[in-house]
Amino acid sequence: MYIADKSITDKKVMVRSLLQHIGSEMFEKIIDWCAPVKPINMDYDKLLQLIRDKCTKKKNLFALRVKFFNECQQPGQSLDEYFAHMTR
Repeated sequence: MYIADKSITDKKVMVRSLLQHIGSEMFEKIIDWCAPVKPINMDYDKLLQLIRDKCTKKKNLFALRVKFFNECQQPGQSLDEYFAHMTR
């Protein structure tokens, strides 16, 4: 929101603003994730993607498999509906 409020469009300034406002703990993590490249030298879009990749919760593959193999066709559900449900 800070970047949008200040109408910042230069990518280098956007990176600097993001790193200044992100907090010390997150900044240290970003330094570790970016090594050997310095975060200030990264492209803004790549930096945002790195943060999203590291901070978003990953789906538990084992739980998804268990759920998939325990699915059953419901009473009254057509075969086409069942296949559509299973392919989601």
